Amino acid sequence: MRWKNFGETTTEEGHKVFFSAKEDKHEHGVGFLVHKDIVNTVMGCRPVSSRLITIRLRAAPFNITIVQA
Repeated sequence: MRWKNFGETTTEEGHKVFFSAKEDKHEHGVGFLVHKDIVNTVMGCRPVSSRLITIRLRAAPFNITIVQA
């Protein structure tokens, strides 16, 4: 992901993209593409840096935290 800053957007198909990158340059960057069928399970997404992001998903029997580096 070479987009600027941190944010989220929805694709034309209804999928959700969460991303984190540098504030001033199109360098580095990480992200998640969440399928439209499970986008309602996203509890939160937290940018740590331009190379690290976490997302928390509601699941059973335990919630899931995924780290993208």
